Amino acid sequence: MGYKVIDAGSDAGIRAESFSLEGLFRELALAMYSMTADPDKVNASIVERVEVMSHSLEGLLVAWLNELIYLLDTRGFVAGRVEITSLDAEGFRLMAVLGGETLDTVRHGHGLLIKAATYHDLRIEKNDGLWSAQVMLDI
Repeated sequence: MGYKVIDAGSDAGIRAESFSLEGLFRELALAMYSMTADPDKVNASIVERVEVMSHSLEGLLVAWLNELIYLLDTRGFVAGRVEITSLDAEGFRLMAVLGGETLDTVRHGHGLLIKAATYHDLRIEKNDGLWSAQVMLDI
């Protein structure tokens, strides 16, 4: 359904909604990437496969976003396409395929340097079939 970037003073946050949990995790990833680069200018020329596990749904969301931050920090990889291929909400395991490329600040724009996704003000909710979440990011 979409995402929104929120200003939180010295930090930043993202909110998203979707009718599926997979869609929610996808939207949050795209929201975070939009803070770093213009997603419309990112080519899906490199494919990255990601797998994360955790002890809770909240932990899985934080692990997911932190894995994406790790790829950006270590490989300069930014995604324009995110496909959640498997999400086990009871076993807290996620697998995804990302399409993107190496960040080019001239072409993609120069956004924020995100250090980590945090548990501060973290919320994941489901109401009347609609999933929503908010995550604060350390910048």
